[in-house]
Amino acid sequence: MTSEFNAPVDQKAYDLACRLGNAHASVRKIAHEINNALTGVVTFSKILSRLVCQDPFPAHRIEDIRQDTAHLERAADRSAQLAKAFLRFSHRGPVRIRILDPLQTAIEAARNLVETRRAENIRILIREHNEPCLVYACPDRIRDALNYVIENALDAMPHGGTLTIEPLQAQEGRWIGVAVTDTGPGIPPEHADAVFEPFFSTKQPENGKGLGLGLFFARTIIEQHGGHLRIERCEAGGTRMAILLPEVKAGPSGTR
Repeated sequence: MTSEFNAPVDQKAYDLACRLGNAHASVRKIAHEINNALTGVVTFSKILSRLVCQDPFPAHRIEDIRQDTAHLERAADRSAQLAKAFLRFSHRGPVRIRILDPLQTAIEAARNLVETRRAENIRILIREHNEPCLVYACPDRIRDALNYVIENALDAMPHGGTLTIEPLQAQEGRWIGVAVTDTGPGIPPEHADAVFEPFFSTKQPENGKGLGLGLFFARTIIEQHGGHLRIERCEAGGTRMAILLPEVKAGPSGTR
């Protein structure tokens, strides 16, 4: 009797410990990355300050100054990119929970991003459902999460491809959501879990891309809504991201 009573409690304690451990690990990674970028700024600023303040000016070290200036610029750019990424993630207005259709939100986000990027070589394929599948969510935050996922898909197709948006339903209707599929090179199986970790990226940092934060932010938002973000096997190649959220149950009269 005792073991039967304690088992659920012990499992909840274990799950909580795992979540806290993961959160602490993520915070450490974030702090480490920011510290690295700022350390570069401080270090090369001090080196340049010492060089340019020498009297007489060390003209023979002008090449060293050029190289140190380039290092300083890269470190400063990295710091600015990190700041912009976290400002974008943290910026929000009042949290208003609404009933919404995540598929329609994803379709709107995909069209807006393709238009903004002027990605004429991207074809959007939409697979509609017969009736709306509704969830309780903060529209702004869910839109942010979908933008992160769709941006990641578009980044995987720099030379063009097909972006597929389709509805999902799983576990006897308990979960519904959206699948976003690209026709890029795909994610190796050994990286399937790592892509959701902060600062993991296979892209080179350029113009704010390749920071390795988009899918981490997306998963954080989805989990805040009680949902899941996962990679599903894509037989035709590319990557398929599944966003699942708790469904709004229909009432006795069929209303929601």
